[in-house]
Amino acid sequence: GAKAGLFAADKTTQDYLASQGRGNHYQPISPDNDAIYEQTINIDAANLEPTVSKPHTVDNTALARELKGTKIQQVFIGTCTNGRLEDLATAANLLKGKKCHTETRLMVAPASRQIMLA
Repeated sequence: GAKAGLFAADKTTQDYLASQGRGNHYQPISPDNDAIYEQTINIDAANLEPTVSKPHTVDNTALARELKGTKIQQVFIGTCTNGRLEDLATAANLLKGKKCHTETRLMVAPASRQIMLA
């Protein structure tokens, strides 16, 4: 899968930077109106399936449904990509009232100090 995607920043980006005290860093960059691309890929996110990273790198992924029945020894929730407060809240809601197996290690890594202290 892809490791990066480039897209024009929008008001959401501008608002986020402002909320971080970095609103003056926002400088819109847009493609030329007549820009020509080698390839354009449109993805309907509503049709994406959950994936899981397997050992030992985040690139080693599989569809979650393909791993049904696999013994899980370690769970890592976070990273700079998915350690946002809303991501951690979703994980917390999914885990609420449940216990981690005694042989499974569960780690949580917020994306930033600000999120860790929220």
